Amino acid sequence: MHIEKNVCESIIGTLLNIPGKTKDGFAARQDLLEMGIRTDLAPRVKVGERRKLLPAACFNLTKDEKHQVCATLANVKVPYSYSSNIRNLVSMKDLKLIGLKSHDCHALMQQLLPIAIRGISQTHVKAAITRLCFFFNAICAKTIDVSSLKPLQTEIEFTLYLLEQFFPPSFFDIMLHLIVHLVREVELGGPMYMRWMYGFERYMKILKGYVRNRSRPEGCIVECYIAEEAVEFCSEYVSNVDAIGIPKPISDENTSRGVGAGTPTFTNDEEIYLAHINVLENTSVVQPYIDEHLEHLRSVNTTRRDKWIQDEHHKTFDLWLKQKIENELRTKTVPEELKWIAKGPRNMPIKYESYLVNGRRFNTKSRDDIRVNQNSGVSIVAQTMMVSSSKDKRAVYGDMSYYGTIQEIWELDYIKFRVAVFKCDWVDSNNGFKEDRMGFKLVNLSKIGHKEDHFILASQAKQRYMANDESDTPVEDSAPNEDKQPEPKKLRGPSVCKEVLKWRSQGLKVPLKWNEHGQPIGDHCRILQTYLGHLARTMVPINFIDWPSVSDTRLSNLWDDIEAMRKAQQERRSKQEYVHRSARTMNYFRKKQVVNLLWLAQNDVLAQALDKPEHPGRVRDDTQSPQPQSKNVVDPQSENADHTQPPQPQSKNVVDPQSENVDDNQPQYANDVQPGHGNKHQLDLVDDDHIHSFDDIHTPDSQGQPCRLTIESSHKVVAKGYIISTESVDTIHCQKVVKSLRVRISEVIDADAKLPNPISDEIIKVGDTFGTFLS
Repeated sequence: MHIEKNVCESIIGTLLNIPGKTKDGFAARQDLLEMGIRTDLAPRVKVGERRKLLPAACFNLTKDEKHQVCATLANVKVPYSYSSNIRNLVSMKDLKLIGLKSHDCHALMQQLLPIAIRGISQTHVKAAITRLCFFFNAICAKTIDVSSLKPLQTEIEFTLYLLEQFFPPSFFDIMLHLIVHLVREVELGGPMYMRWMYGFERYMKILKGYVRNRSRPEGCIVECYIAEEAVEFCSEYVSNVDAIGIPKPISDENTSRGVGAGTPTFTNDEEIYLAHINVLENTSVVQPYIDEHLEHLRSVNTTRRDKWIQDEHHKTFDLWLKQKIENELRTKTVPEELKWIAKGPRNMPIKYESYLVNGRRFNTKSRDDIRVNQNSGVSIVAQTMMVSSSKDKRAVYGDMSYYGTIQEIWELDYIKFRVAVFKCDWVDSNNGFKEDRMGFKLVNLSKIGHKEDHFILASQAKQRYMANDESDTPVEDSAPNEDKQPEPKKLRGPSVCKEVLKWRSQGLKVPLKWNEHGQPIGDHCRILQTYLGHLARTMVPINFIDWPSVSDTRLSNLWDDIEAMRKAQQERRSKQEYVHRSARTMNYFRKKQVVNLLWLAQNDVLAQALDKPEHPGRVRDDTQSPQPQSKNVVDPQSENADHTQPPQPQSKNVVDPQSENVDDNQPQYANDVQPGHGNKHQLDLVDDDHIHSFDDIHTPDSQGQPCRLTIESSHKVVAKGYIISTESVDTIHCQKVVKSLRVRISEVIDADAKLPNPISDEIIKVGDTFGTFLS
């Protein structure tokens, strides 16, 4: 790699005549005189002037040629992660390259330098440098054929002979001489990349990042290295956990996904059909049906040419395959992939600006125009039918290379799976493609051909780098100029449910609410109705009169489409990553929150510090008095009430008068269970909409009325009893009770349930209240 770097700097410095880097100068010309060769390049001195002039040599570029070389490198766009940004190393003001690193020189010698010097006028110098670059490209390959090493040795010897004809002797230092021994080094040690220093230099940068205390660099490196090794070791035994601080590759060879959020776009049926046909012809499970359909067409149309058979196959294969699979579903089992791919994709593909496939990143042409990288160039080798004329009956099939740029990236939705395709503009193979003497492939992107077949599978594309050729004049389009047509006014089209399709591509779920009759309600109700209408419009033909006439196969397809939306959500739900509102766990969490609120006052910091429960009947002032929280509880304000008693907060216990003999029209009412005890709980009714004041309660009708005692909710019954009295002022457990119900506990259902307001240190649970009174 160091030989390649030094040779690159010598070539660029000499061609651009960079001071301090060039191998040409007065001393080099004097060497030519002493050796008696190329005397026409000897320094010249004008009479009466001390300045010495050096005649222009064949390797000296003119100012325009220097500008052209620098402009080519300044405008270059390399693929993602190929190299650093070469444009930052070009100085258009001084016409030179500055700050070249080892890998920058490697990228120049491998690909960029032969392209940059294509415009220089001295063809023999250009050919010699290009052959040297081709040698480095061949010697640095990952796989090398042993039989090709001997021709490579002969090639580099001849290339050095050509360079000696044009460059001065000072150009041939020890680094250029070492090139001769590289082939033998490959024979003995294997491919060259296994002995490069790029990996070690990158790792030295990692070790440098470990140093945080510059006075102790060795200790920092040791501690960080041990910590990273420990994390990597532990992550081997923990599933689905990524180690923090260890970078992951952005492009994985097994990854095929879009970059960023896709955009569902409504597309016409013709383009959807062309993309779908391309997917069918490149799917292995469909290949037997393709052969069967072609044989069927040939047997029916025996006098037709192969070209007509091929065109008819493209027009009718989609419908024929769909009917064929529907018939086979009635008699046998069809593979799932074949079943869904025969039904065809949605008419709303998801479009991306960038896509990762086969470990590489592909971008659209519009995205590349605004970025410093280039990832839109592609090529494909396809089997093509070739005929000499329309009357030729003997078609010949052969492999042919196509070059183009990606215009759009689609992801076709087949409900159960998705297939990525590229919509490309292909260069015309006849007028837009040629190959020069040096082996460069020249494509004219303004010559677009093959317009009837734009699509290829993303897995079939090979990434190609395309650079602007500054040496050739721009090729003008021969098409006549047309007046710019105004854009048509955008009208309202059919609903396409972009939000739902976008959420579906990301594995998300639309939250819905349902009433007691199973009908959707809420904000997302209309989204569900719109999506179901979209499915009915796109998956059920319009010629069906009513739903009973729709076949079971189509109905099952509709249900499979809806069911496919929740499969990803079911996987996330099984991992219990978050609480679902419709699950049992949500009710548990709600109940837990209520319990925490109820017992907050009794388990506060003071009670825990004293290791004793809060003494009943005591209220601590926290800068404000407890205020009632229920709108149905009336503050005890009467002439007989004890106004020295502090106001009482509310409880969430419920007294539900229920009995077979109780009149349904009898009003229900709310009371405090423990007034005068300083509690923070309140007894509410199950149905308290009829109560406005305690005057609505009639004491004679309430004597002996059965009731139930519930805690936290009306469904959790903990005890049963009878309403004894509703005195406006009563005394229970030596405490005055104002306007409360007096209840006698006759049956305990949940003896372990704790009272929200314990009567004393001995009566804490519901089981302790049997045979006593509560208020």
